[in-house]
Amino acid sequence: MTDPGDPSGYPDLEALSFEEAYRRLSEVAVFLEDGGVSLSDAVARYEEGMQLVHLCNRLLDDAELRVSNINDWVTDDSVPEMDDGSDVDGDGLPF
Repeated sequence: MTDPGDPSGYPDLEALSFEEAYRRLSEVAVFLEDGGVSLSDAVARYEEGMQLVHLCNRLLDDAELRVSNINDWVTDDSVPEMDDGSDVDGDGLPF
């Protein structure tokens, strides 16, 4: 059985955006709530749902870190520079 904390068990999940993963997770929830499926199918969909939960949480954590880094940069007086002494695209922003 695939480790529910390891999204690599479902390789196609890693390519999903947050919105796609969340939509797919909602579909899994509806499927499980509707019932009328075999135990095997229900467990397989539950496992997929848990993979999607972990993926969504990781994507949200990554986004939160990016926002935090941007906020830190905005409150810092210095503008990050590239190795050649210029900023990333000449607009004074590091991204």
